Amino acid sequence: MALDIVVNDSHGKIEKSISLYIDDYDFIMDKIEHSNIFPLLKKIFSDYYGDGEVYLNELECLKKEVLIFDEKFRSVYPKTISDFIAIFLSIIDYAVTNRKTIQLIGD
Repeated sequence: MALDIVVNDSHGKIEKSISLYIDDYDFIMDKIEHSNIFPLLKKIFSDYYGDGEVYLNELECLKKEVLIFDEKFRSVYPKTISDFIAIFLSIIDYAVTNRKTIQLIGD
């Protein structure tokens, strides 16, 4: 089971996606849940099994939070988080460029 993060085309077909698995999710949540500098990350990752959406007006803030997370915790997180962040950032950039929202789909 994973939290799927996707960008769909206008017909609902997935254009870009990545899955966030529970161990990496737990690591991320452990680092952000007691911090005030990640409000959007906390909001979108608040329910691993639920659904959510990141709207166009939130994408730049999301990117900033992910970059701050990367800078702050890069030295302590595993390679799986590093890989996730690289792909997640590319999905955010794709969504910004193509004016798409990002969907979060819990299993």
